[in-house]
Amino acid sequence: MERAAQGAAIQPNRLLTLREGSAEGRLIGGNLNTMLGIFGSPYLPEIRDGDILLLEDKHLGAEEVEREFAQLALCGVSDRIGGLLLGKHIDYDDRGTGRRPHYILWEIAGAALERRNCPVLADFDCSHAMPMLTLPLGVRVRLDAGAQRLTLLEEWIGP
Repeated sequence: MERAAQGAAIQPNRLLTLREGSAEGRLIGGNLNTMLGIFGSPYLPEIRDGDILLLEDKHLGAEEVEREFAQLALCGVSDRIGGLLLGKHIDYDDRGTGRRPHYILWEIAGAALERRNCPVLADFDCSHAMPMLTLPLGVRVRLDAGAQRLTLLEEWIGP
């Protein structure tokens, strides 16, 4: 595995379509652990009906990922989103279970995502991953999970 200038391991770019389909909406989200720490406060933007939710994290074990996805589901997030984009989970520890984060997600929120016909694309290069794509939160995007593509639908750098 190659190393970037900062010393972080460059991860292979192998996107994983968990549920085909496409959706357009506002891109919202970020680091799952951080989001849950400020959930319900004025510091986390409201997750609205039809939003494309981006989630990523690092250094968590299977039990922590399960707890965090369960907390999101209990807050009704999976009942509102139009699409889900999962970043690569760096240094994930399955604690000997063999369960990957995206399988845990389906165990917890799969029924709601199926009900909403929600496209889901996993292992996207963003946030803690190398290479690291920076995504503009709050802009409209189109997620096409079958084509494994995320398209910005509006300008995100101001005049």
